[in-house]
Amino acid sequence: MQALTTEKQVFELLQDTVSQYSVTRADLIERNYSNLCYYLGLQWISYRRSVVDRTRLGRLKTSFNPDDNDLRATINMVTELVIKAQAATWPSGIYVDAHPPEHDVSVQAQHIASVIETIVNVGIDKSGYLEARRTANLRRSVFGDYGFGFHLRATPADVQIGDKSAALLDQRLQAFTFEPAQLVLDPSVTHRDLTRHERVGFTDVWSQHKIRNVFGIELEAKELKTIGQLAARQIEFNKLSGGTLFQQYAQHSTTPGARVHHMHVKGDDDERFEYVYAIIEKADGEFLWVNKDDPANPFPGTGMPLFMLRGHDRGESCWSIADVSMLRPSQDALNLDETFRFRMQRKNAGAQWIIDERFFGTRPNDEDIRHAISNEVYGVIRGRGSVKNESARRA
Repeated sequence: MQALTTEKQVFELLQDTVSQYSVTRADLIERNYSNLCYYLGLQWISYRRSVVDRTRLGRLKTSFNPDDNDLRATINMVTELVIKAQAATWPSGIYVDAHPPEHDVSVQAQHIASVIETIVNVGIDKSGYLEARRTANLRRSVFGDYGFGFHLRATPADVQIGDKSAALLDQRLQAFTFEPAQLVLDPSVTHRDLTRHERVGFTDVWSQHKIRNVFGIELEAKELKTIGQLAARQIEFNKLSGGTLFQQYAQHSTTPGARVHHMHVKGDDDERFEYVYAIIEKADGEFLWVNKDDPANPFPGTGMPLFMLRGHDRGESCWSIADVSMLRPSQDALNLDETFRFRMQRKNAGAQWIIDERFFGTRPNDEDIRHAISNEVYGVIRGRGSVKNESARRA
């Protein structure tokens, strides 16, 4: 693909990709976030389709109170099994070994390899890459896929130049994690490897403060929405989970912000993403191209700084089947079985036996009744009917 040079070309590419992917992205959010509820033990989720074919989520009331008519049991097995699954692939450490080529056995080559090895491993440690991989590894079992990536963070650093020191901005590589639904892809491309796509979009909600710090742009109040408006689905699941999920969105729901898109697009070389278009989506739907002066991709290699840890292959889809998704039918059946068992125990606890007084003869007193039946508990109550009333015994 040739470089996009006009705002019209860039904005049309973004709009087309976001529009085509909107349905897939909505389904992905619903599936992933409901899986996260199951992982945390927030189950008994109901789905209702409205006339406009949008899913309305709800949770049935859960209670262990034996006197509650809405008694529903949650015997959570999902969390334990998911922890076991992610422990099997837990990255305990990451270390890079550097060796000189076999044809070069000089001391200098060994020294260069040692220096490179040290620099790379220090960079890995400082970037937080291992922690990001561990987080993505756990959440991959819940979501099916989970992403991690790198961004360049500008930080002030004192640089010594001869006898003088100067405060300059230093670019540091920082690892981060992201949800699958933050990607915006061409729905017709089902490759699980992001480098096989021609364009890969990444979208996130930024506060006004972050936009100012990163881009140096001051947006007016009328150009911004609130975080609550921009993250409506997260707010919905915050309510669904009783405030457990996405607390940060609820706490900052009135904070002004905007949606920021980064569109990675390949150039003439089909193996590399040559361009990254950074775009701010304003409250009125208009776009602001932030890096119009220099959209060149700063990352080496394929130019793709985003990576995915994948789950079980779904087939004809770039998205995977999560461990939680496979466990949910069994979890629902277990909750239902245990709920029935608890309700039957409640119904039969303290049950009373009703025996016709005619069984004990004519006008029996308490002593007559006490001697006529046994006091066995939870068994068949045995009795000796009165010979004076054969019809009552036969009844």
